[in-house]
Amino acid sequence: MDFCVPHLNINNKTQRIIKMENQEQKEKKKFYKKWWFWVIVVIVVLAIAGSSSENNQPSTVKTSTQSQPEQKVEAIKLEAETLRQAYKANEVNGDNLYKGKLVEISGTVDTIGKDVLDEAYITFQTNESVAFDKVQCMFNKTEEGILAQLKKGQAIKVQGTVSGVTIGSVIVRNCKTL
Repeated sequence: MDFCVPHLNINNKTQRIIKMENQEQKEKKKFYKKWWFWVIVVIVVLAIAGSSSENNQPSTVKTSTQSQPEQKVEAIKLEAETLRQAYKANEVNGDNLYKGKLVEISGTVDTIGKDVLDEAYITFQTNESVAFDKVQCMFNKTEEGILAQLKKGQAIKVQGTVSGVTIGSVIVRNCKTL
């Protein structure tokens, strides 16, 4: 069985139409007429708008004609074991009593070290023998010289702000030795 293809007779007008269609197909759309361009533009605009709205939050500035003396916040004085017991008994109540508040803690040094972020700390000896049920005081770099002179078993007083419990230990930040 043979197939016969009829001969196509194309006149000049038809040839011109075919050439024009081929040229239109070969011409690329302008980049700004493509859908993906507009998707990128929308994403960029939203990202810029989102970042600028975070930075433009109204700030409250207090201005006064008279300079007021700073009111000193009195630190809550307690033993390290008392703080640990309060959190162990009821973490929610411990947060209500101490979280975000300035405390003056006295006790005996158990460990002196640095965490994974290279922040110096001490832990206080407690009635518990487990490593993660402690009171841990985190110190700024400026206090490292003083911490280098401390010894395990030494009595100490520190002042800092309680930030709550992390992995079973009560964390006190921005500590200073007294």
